[in-house]
Amino acid sequence: MRRFLPVLAIAVLALAVAAAVSASTPLPMWVPALATSHQATSYPPIDPGPTTVLPDFVGKAAKAQPLPDADVPQDPNLGKNPYGHIHDDSWNSDTSNAPGPLGRDLETISSRLGLPAVLQWASCTSTIAFDSHGRLVVNFMQDGIVPRLDILLVDPVSLDTLAASPAGAASMGTSCFFVDDHDRVVISSGPRTITILREGGTAAAPTLEPQVQYDLSQVIPSDDALAGLLPDWSGRIWFQTVGMGASSGPRVGVIDPKAWPQVEWVELNRGEQIGNGLAVNKNASFVLTSEALYKLVAGRDDRPSVA
Repeated sequence: MRRFLPVLAIAVLALAVAAAVSASTPLPMWVPALATSHQATSYPPIDPGPTTVLPDFVGKAAKAQPLPDADVPQDPNLGKNPYGHIHDDSWNSDTSNAPGPLGRDLETISSRLGLPAVLQWASCTSTIAFDSHGRLVVNFMQDGIVPRLDILLVDPVSLDTLAASPAGAASMGTSCFFVDDHDRVVISSGPRTITILREGGTAAAPTLEPQVQYDLSQVIPSDDALAGLLPDWSGRIWFQTVGMGASSGPRVGVIDPKAWPQVEWVELNRGEQIGNGLAVNKNASFVLTSEALYKLVAGRDDRPSVA
């Protein structure tokens, strides 16, 4: 009997949907749309490792006990909760209303997403999201003098790579991206750059194509870097920086795509730093630094201020 050992790759536990969902739990909206592309790139599965005396499965199937809906409101400019963002929604609630595995008819599928003999993607960052078709959206880094960031579109059943697009130089904030309500990937593609990729092509052969790039080098100091971004209810993009520069504190800014290149921002206290993403509700943005939790609002002039 064999056990699957950790390998630098991505693995997904594929479950029979009917076994994983109780009658009272609705299927995610994208489940009927799952389809394997015939134009995909397939890679070898992860080596399961040496044979062991351990059993393949321990325990028994669970009985579904659905919890009440978390009632986190849907940000209209973010992909459907909980699939468009690493923390499930714009509140960063980390609560998901999606069904989970019950332990019936389990099957493990895996993919290296690269070939051992060819330098491909060296590591996956922390964020995996889904588009409205149920395809995985993953950011990977390639090793180098300046590590490069790529965005991959991956089939959820076969784990074939359907499309890939360069997304700039990797930096501290490159794990922070979201998929919006139009299946666009909005990502910090460098210390001071935000890039928007849109899905194109066909269902059988999708593509990822750069659509917009926001250069924030006039707003973010050269010794600082992006640390998170999210859309608000009006379609503006909020962003924040780490605050690691010696001459300034963290900055929180607002981009209104209709008003670009105008960017409004506010600087928080020098000496504070930001190590995780921001949260957004219908009326405000919330930023957690090493010293305080800030509530910020922006009016029609897009200028953020501490409330």
